[in-house]
Amino acid sequence: FSWIGLAVGFSILPLSLGRTPSPTFKSHGTVHLKSFYQAVPIGVVGCFAGGLVVGVVYMLFALTMKESGLSGQELSWAMFMVLFGGACLQYPLGWISSRIDRPLFLALVCVAGAVAMIPLFYSIQSQPNLYYALMFTVGGVLFSLYPTSTVHACSFTEPEHLMATVSGSLLAYGLGAMVGPTLAALFVKVGGPLGVYAFVMTVLLSFALFIAWKSLQRRSRSRLGSSPR
Repeated sequence: FSWIGLAVGFSILPLSLGRTPSPTFKSHGTVHLKSFYQAVPIGVVGCFAGGLVVGVVYMLFALTMKESGLSGQELSWAMFMVLFGGACLQYPLGWISSRIDRPLFLALVCVAGAVAMIPLFYSIQSQPNLYYALMFTVGGVLFSLYPTSTVHACSFTEPEHLMATVSGSLLAYGLGAMVGPTLAALFVKVGGPLGVYAFVMTVLLSFALFIAWKSLQRRSRSRLGSSPR
């Protein structure tokens, strides 16, 4: 931890010694969550869902793994694979999302993540390679929701409102991260430690169903000539 702290501290030095001026904005708009949701509902709900699941990853995943019988070393490797998957899959998933319909991409990713979590309800810890591979996949899915949803929201935003859109996305994400662990604790109270996985699956599938519902509305609007959201 000491070496990591030193590395983080030294990484700030190049930015501190630089003389690059901060960007200036001629004007920027403001946004309220209600109006933001009305403009890009999939983006807002996606950011909120991303906060829900990522908050649970940081707060409760390690506890769930410990209660499932993992040793300290196995738990460390499992959490590493979750975070490593989140880092490694950002670029390929982002590349794919920019080439297909983003709501469709988000729905497919949510379903894939939910399917990948099904084996976690069974005793697969005796197969560590499979367990770590699933954690890698789940991490990639969970950590991709917020950035992809933010990009989706920004794609329907005028340049002068980009800062407000990003701020609204971050607010929705933060709200999700705050309430996620509390809601997941209710699942744990009912279903035990594995209730954490049930909560994450519920969020993913609920978001996928929300996208399907909004996509049907989008088709109806497109027939009337309005732009999709």
